[in-house]
Amino acid sequence: MSGLQALRHHANTLMIAKHAGADNGLLRLETDNFLETVFDMAEIYSNELDRVAFYLLECDNLEELKAYEAEERGE
Repeated sequence: MSGLQALRHHANTLMIAKHAGADNGLLRLETDNFLETVFDMAEIYSNELDRVAFYLLECDNLEELKAYEAEERGE
């Protein structure tokens, strides 16, 4: 299951629980956990998109790509 599919599944589960009359305290705790996960995944996806954008922008500059990859490896 991809990260986005997992988020969608989790959100659907929270909505079902809400409409089923789940305990508000427990529902709030689970919603807070879900939002923390969304925030973390958004940061991961943002970093990955930045990486892809760099490769697309510098695809014709082999030296820049090599330097970027070396920096990614911590060299």
